[in-house]
Amino acid sequence: MGIKMTEREKDIFCLWLGAVLLFVSVRWLGHPLKEKNQALDRILDAHTATIQKYRRQHKAALEAHSRYEAVTGIFGQKAPDAEVMAAFLSNIEQASRQLGLRLSELKPETVQEGPYLNRFSASLTLESRFSDVMRLLTILQSAPFYCDVEEIRMEPVSVRGTREGQGRITTRVKLTQVFLKT
Repeated sequence: MGIKMTEREKDIFCLWLGAVLLFVSVRWLGHPLKEKNQALDRILDAHTATIQKYRRQHKAALEAHSRYEAVTGIFGQKAPDAEVMAAFLSNIEQASRQLGLRLSELKPETVQEGPYLNRFSASLTLESRFSDVMRLLTILQSAPFYCDVEEIRMEPVSVRGTREGQGRITTRVKLTQVFLKT
């Protein structure tokens, strides 16, 4: 007992049955796949954000490392303490000779070692005009010396009976140079 259908009715029935099967398969099979796809997209987005965060951190670390390398290139201690101290004293003498100043005393002090850096100090005494002393300190505080003035004491020179001492001062300076341990 079958239902007799014309060819046209059979085609319409097949199309209708196909549409119903398509709807049911999309509803029951496609919807869970869509939810699974959305869950995977959320996981992918979270991992992408994490990767981007790590890339930014890595870039910042590389920049910090390059800045560190630049600083250690200038301020890194590349020789033993004795050699660095000798170079420090030589630089002070060189700067004073450059200005035509005579140091009456130049003595090194003990190296102060810290966990990350070493401090090299020296005391010097000179007799000159104030402007010459300031030029010497300016030279020693700038490149390539980078010295710090820890202490400075100035006293006028007194020579009795002559005008020779006028305008001259005796200056005692404690200079420090700091180097990073590398």
